[in-house]
Amino acid sequence: MTAATFKIKAGEKVGFIGRTGAGKSTVLRLLAGFDAPKSGTIFIDGHEINTIHPVELRDNIGIMPQEPFLFAGTLKDNIEIGKQVGKDALIKLLAMTGLEELVKRSGEGENFQVGEGGSRLSVGQRHLVGLARALINNPPIVILDEPTTGMDVGLEREMVEHLKPVVKDKTLIVITHRFAALDLVDRVLVVNNGRIVADGPRDAILRQLQSPVQAGAK
Repeated sequence: MTAATFKIKAGEKVGFIGRTGAGKSTVLRLLAGFDAPKSGTIFIDGHEINTIHPVELRDNIGIMPQEPFLFAGTLKDNIEIGKQVGKDALIKLLAMTGLEELVKRSGEGENFQVGEGGSRLSVGQRHLVGLARALINNPPIVILDEPTTGMDVGLEREMVEHLKPVVKDKTLIVITHRFAALDLVDRVLVVNNGRIVADGPRDAILRQLQSPVQAGAK
Protein backbone atom coordinates (compact mmCIF):
# COMPACT_ATOMS: atom_id res chain seq x y z
CA MET A 1 0.00 0.00 0.00
CA THR A 2 1.43 3.39 -0.96
CA ALA A 3 1.27 6.53 1.15
CA ALA A 4 -1.26 8.08 -1.23
CA THR A 5 -3.80 5.27 -0.97
CA PHE A 6 -7.22 6.31 0.32
CA LYS A 7 -10.90 5.57 -0.26
CA ILE A 8 -13.83 7.98 -0.09
CA LYS A 9 -17.32 6.56 0.35
CA ALA A 10 -20.37 7.95 -1.46
CA GLY A 11 -21.83 10.81 0.56
CA GLU A 12 -18.72 11.23 2.70
CA LYS A 13 -17.41 14.72 3.53
CA VAL A 14 -13.61 14.79 3.34
CA GLY A 15 -11.06 17.57 3.73
CA PHE A 16 -7.49 17.62 2.41
CA ILE A 17 -5.16 19.96 4.25
CA GLY A 18 -1.47 20.73 4.08
CA ARG A 19 0.99 23.53 3.60
CA THR A 20 1.47 25.33 0.28
CA GLY A 21 3.18 22.95 -2.13
CA ALA A 22 2.26 19.86 -0.08
CA GLY A 23 0.34 18.32 -2.98
CA LYS A 24 -3.26 19.32 -2.28
CA SER A 25 -3.80 20.76 -5.76
CA THR A 26 -2.34 17.59 -7.27
CA VAL A 27 -5.00 15.57 -5.43
CA LEU A 28 -7.70 17.79 -6.95
CA ARG A 29 -6.31 17.49 -10.48
CA LEU A 30 -6.06 13.70 -10.22
CA LEU A 31 -9.55 13.23 -8.79
CA ALA A 32 -11.05 15.54 -11.42
CA GLY A 33 -9.27 13.73 -14.26
CA PHE A 34 -7.23 16.77 -15.29
CA ASP A 35 -4.00 14.82 -14.76
CA ALA A 36 -3.25 11.11 -14.98
CA PRO A 37 -1.38 9.37 -12.15
CA LYS A 38 2.20 8.36 -12.99
CA SER A 39 1.58 5.12 -11.12
CA GLY A 40 -1.38 3.47 -9.48
CA THR A 41 -5.05 3.76 -10.37
CA ILE A 42 -7.98 5.97 -9.49
CA PHE A 43 -11.43 4.37 -9.32
CA ILE A 44 -14.78 6.18 -9.33
CA ASP A 45 -17.79 3.99 -8.59
CA GLY A 46 -15.66 0.96 -9.33
CA HIS A 47 -14.57 2.21 -12.76
CA GLU A 48 -11.01 3.21 -13.61
CA ILE A 49 -11.03 6.95 -14.18
CA ASN A 50 -9.30 6.61 -17.56
CA THR A 51 -12.21 4.49 -18.84
CA ILE A 52 -14.76 7.22 -18.10
CA HIS A 53 -15.46 9.69 -20.90
CA PRO A 54 -14.25 13.21 -19.94
CA VAL A 55 -17.71 14.69 -20.58
CA GLU A 56 -19.35 12.15 -18.26
CA LEU A 57 -16.67 12.83 -15.67
CA ARG A 58 -17.26 16.62 -15.80
CA ASP A 59 -21.03 16.11 -15.56
CA ASN A 60 -20.68 14.10 -12.38
CA ILE A 61 -17.94 16.07 -10.62
CA GLY A 62 -18.60 19.73 -9.86
CA ILE A 63 -15.52 21.83 -9.08
CA MET A 64 -15.55 25.20 -7.35
CA PRO A 65 -12.09 26.72 -7.97
CA GLN A 66 -10.46 29.03 -5.47
CA GLU A 67 -10.46 31.87 -8.01
CA PRO A 68 -13.36 31.48 -10.48
CA PHE A 69 -12.66 32.99 -13.89
CA LEU A 70 -15.30 35.59 -14.69
CA PHE A 71 -15.72 37.56 -17.91
CA ALA A 72 -17.55 40.73 -18.86
CA GLY A 73 -21.12 39.62 -19.45
CA THR A 74 -24.30 38.72 -17.63
CA LEU A 75 -24.54 36.71 -14.45
CA LYS A 76 -26.50 34.12 -16.42
CA ASP A 77 -23.77 33.76 -19.06
CA ASN A 78 -21.06 33.50 -16.42
CA ILE A 79 -22.90 30.68 -14.67
CA GLU A 80 -23.97 28.71 -17.74
CA ILE A 81 -20.86 29.29 -19.91
CA GLY A 82 -22.73 28.10 -22.98
CA LYS A 83 -24.64 25.32 -21.20
CA GLN A 84 -28.21 26.64 -21.09
CA VAL A 85 -30.24 25.09 -18.30
CA GLY A 86 -33.56 26.86 -18.72
CA LYS A 87 -35.25 29.62 -16.72
CA ASP A 88 -36.66 27.47 -13.91
CA ALA A 89 -33.41 25.59 -13.34
CA LEU A 90 -31.42 28.83 -13.32
CA ILE A 91 -33.78 30.42 -10.76
CA LYS A 92 -33.41 27.36 -8.53
CA LEU A 93 -29.63 27.53 -8.88
CA LEU A 94 -29.58 31.23 -7.97
CA ALA A 95 -31.68 30.53 -4.86
CA MET A 96 -29.57 27.54 -3.85
CA THR A 97 -26.28 29.42 -4.08
CA GLY A 98 -27.47 32.64 -2.50
CA LEU A 99 -27.16 34.74 -5.66
CA GLU A 100 -30.90 35.32 -5.66
CA GLU A 101 -30.48 38.36 -3.38
CA LEU A 102 -28.00 39.97 -5.79
CA VAL A 103 -30.38 39.40 -8.71
CA LYS A 104 -33.31 40.97 -6.88
CA ARG A 105 -31.33 43.92 -5.57
CA SER A 106 -29.75 44.75 -8.92
CA GLY A 107 -33.08 45.16 -10.72
CA GLU A 108 -31.43 43.54 -13.76
CA GLY A 109 -32.35 39.97 -12.93
CA GLU A 110 -30.05 37.27 -14.26
CA ASN A 111 -28.94 39.78 -16.91
CA PHE A 112 -26.95 41.65 -14.25
CA GLN A 113 -23.58 42.63 -15.74
CA VAL A 114 -20.78 41.26 -13.54
CA GLY A 115 -18.04 43.41 -15.09
CA GLU A 116 -14.63 42.34 -16.40
CA GLY A 117 -13.21 39.74 -14.03
CA GLY A 118 -16.34 40.08 -11.90
CA SER A 119 -15.42 43.64 -10.89
CA ARG A 120 -19.04 44.43 -9.92
CA LEU A 121 -19.15 41.47 -7.54
CA SER A 122 -17.76 41.08 -4.04
CA VAL A 123 -15.24 38.33 -3.24
CA GLY A 124 -18.03 36.23 -1.74
CA GLN A 125 -20.30 36.74 -4.75
CA ARG A 126 -17.54 35.68 -7.15
CA HIS A 127 -17.14 32.47 -5.14
CA LEU A 128 -20.91 31.90 -5.33
CA VAL A 129 -20.77 32.15 -9.14
CA GLY A 130 -18.08 29.47 -9.05
CA LEU A 131 -20.33 27.38 -6.82
CA ALA A 132 -23.28 27.81 -9.21
CA ARG A 133 -21.13 26.57 -12.07
CA ALA A 134 -20.08 23.55 -10.00
CA LEU A 135 -23.70 22.66 -9.25
CA ILE A 136 -25.20 23.33 -12.67
CA ASN A 137 -25.45 19.60 -13.51
CA ASN A 138 -26.46 18.63 -9.95
CA PRO A 139 -23.38 16.39 -9.69
CA PRO A 140 -23.14 13.71 -6.99
CA ILE A 141 -19.52 14.70 -6.27
CA VAL A 142 -18.45 18.26 -5.44
CA ILE A 143 -14.86 19.46 -5.01
CA LEU A 144 -14.27 22.81 -3.31
CA ASP A 145 -10.77 24.20 -3.84
CA GLU A 146 -9.96 26.73 -1.09
CA PRO A 147 -13.63 27.82 -0.94
CA THR A 148 -12.97 30.68 1.51
CA THR A 149 -9.74 32.09 0.10
CA GLY A 150 -9.52 35.89 0.21
CA MET A 151 -12.34 36.18 2.76
CA ASP A 152 -12.24 37.77 6.19
CA VAL A 153 -13.30 35.71 9.21
CA GLY A 154 -16.92 36.90 9.13
CA LEU A 155 -17.44 36.24 5.42
CA GLU A 156 -15.62 32.92 5.72
CA ARG A 157 -18.02 31.76 8.42
CA GLU A 158 -21.00 32.96 6.37
CA MET A 159 -19.79 31.05 3.31
CA VAL A 160 -19.27 27.83 5.29
CA GLU A 161 -22.73 27.99 6.85
CA HIS A 162 -24.25 28.66 3.43
CA LEU A 163 -22.46 25.69 1.87
CA LYS A 164 -23.54 23.11 4.46
CA PRO A 165 -27.12 22.54 3.22
CA VAL A 166 -26.03 22.85 -0.43
CA VAL A 167 -23.64 19.87 -0.20
CA LYS A 168 -25.62 17.88 2.38
CA ASP A 169 -26.56 15.03 0.02
CA LYS A 170 -23.35 14.99 -2.01
CA THR A 171 -19.93 13.44 -1.77
CA LEU A 172 -17.79 16.41 -0.77
CA ILE A 173 -14.06 16.97 -1.07
CA VAL A 174 -12.64 20.19 0.37
CA ILE A 175 -9.07 21.26 -0.41
CA THR A 176 -8.00 23.94 2.05
CA HIS A 177 -5.34 25.32 4.36
CA ARG A 178 -7.88 27.20 6.49
CA PHE A 179 -9.39 25.32 9.42
CA ALA A 180 -12.73 27.17 9.23
CA ALA A 181 -13.56 25.43 5.92
CA LEU A 182 -13.15 22.07 7.67
CA ASP A 183 -16.48 22.62 9.40
CA LEU A 184 -17.92 21.24 6.16
CA VAL A 185 -16.26 17.83 6.58
CA ASP A 186 -16.23 14.87 8.97
CA ARG A 187 -12.88 13.39 7.95
CA VAL A 188 -9.50 15.00 7.30
CA LEU A 189 -6.49 13.79 5.34
CA VAL A 190 -3.18 15.61 5.85
CA VAL A 191 -0.97 15.89 2.77
CA ASN A 192 2.79 16.44 2.96
CA ASN A 193 5.22 16.13 0.05
CA GLY A 194 2.61 14.29 -1.99
CA ARG A 195 2.01 11.72 0.75
CA ILE A 196 -0.97 11.13 3.02
CA VAL A 197 0.61 11.46 6.49
CA ALA A 198 -2.59 11.40 8.55
CA ASP A 199 -6.19 10.30 7.97
CA GLY A 200 -9.00 10.26 10.49
CA PRO A 201 -12.01 12.00 12.05
CA ARG A 202 -11.78 15.78 11.68
CA ASP A 203 -11.71 16.67 15.38
CA ALA A 204 -9.10 14.03 16.21
CA ILE A 205 -6.80 15.16 13.39
CA LEU A 206 -7.16 18.84 14.32
CA ARG A 207 -6.32 18.05 17.96
CA GLN A 208 -3.16 16.31 16.79
CA LEU A 209 -2.17 19.25 14.62
CA GLN A 210 -2.73 21.73 17.44
CA SER A 211 -0.97 19.68 20.12
CA PRO A 212 2.27 21.01 21.72
CA VAL A 213 4.27 18.19 20.11
CA GLN A 214 3.09 19.15 16.63
CA ALA A 215 3.59 22.84 17.34
CA GLY A 216 7.17 22.20 18.46
CA ALA A 217 7.86 20.20 15.29
CA LYS A 218 6.99 23.07 12.97
